[in-house]
Amino acid sequence: MDILVDVWKNFLVHVLDIAIISYIIFRLLLLFRGTRTIQIFLGIILIFFLTIVSKLLGLKTFNWILNQFWLAGIILAAIIFQQEIRSVLAFLGTQPIGKFFMADNVEFLKETFDAIRELSKTKTGAIIVFERKTGLKNYIDAGTVLNANVKKELILSIFVDKSPLHDGAVIVSNTKLLSAGCILPLSIEKEIPHGATRHRAALGLSEISDAVIIVVSEETGEVSLARRGQLHYNINIDETEKHMLKMFTPQGGDGFAERRNVK
Repeated sequence: MDILVDVWKNFLVHVLDIAIISYIIFRLLLLFRGTRTIQIFLGIILIFFLTIVSKLLGLKTFNWILNQFWLAGIILAAIIFQQEIRSVLAFLGTQPIGKFFMADNVEFLKETFDAIRELSKTKTGAIIVFERKTGLKNYIDAGTVLNANVKKELILSIFVDKSPLHDGAVIVSNTKLLSAGCILPLSIEKEIPHGATRHRAALGLSEISDAVIIVVSEETGEVSLARRGQLHYNINIDETEKHMLKMFTPQGGDGFAERRNVK
């Protein structure tokens, strides 16, 4: 009986150990999402694979060169990932440790949708991108990087007519307003009315990423949503906010799963 208890306890300990490590890796991947870190990591995996293959095939010179890479691996990792390491340490130093292990809050959504309601009311043209799994770093870096907390007043000030950033899109990711004045790829969809550049840009990005893009028309104040290559006109703001809350809530899944796609 004691043996069974010990086996069960060891099993639970191993499961807990694996679960903790897996979640830490998942959270780190979220921090690095959209950066070059993932590509570098894949390159390291490729070198590891080549090291094994060269050993099996007896390629002594090639294997020796690869082994030298691994001998200096720690130093190389510190050099290659110095920016990412600083980012992680800065994050842990400025945020409560619990925030690393818990889901991000969704206060940024409330601020964003309060701004959308005001933009719609005043018929101020705007385009707001919510980044999801597909990294949008190219578009973020091409705009004016802000990396600011999402606030209603900030969004309104960006899209005011005389603002130098009002013609581009803002990109929101991981509770932060990362960049403004971003230029998005235009869709070639023929059914979009001529001159609706914001709608065409929103649809264009949704065709190549899993981002959710909201557009406010400066002519009518109508709010539209682009997602999965579909453009939904005249959406209900309150209903859409509820869908988005589900989407950004842990285990909330796809908040738009029951939404009927109408182009």
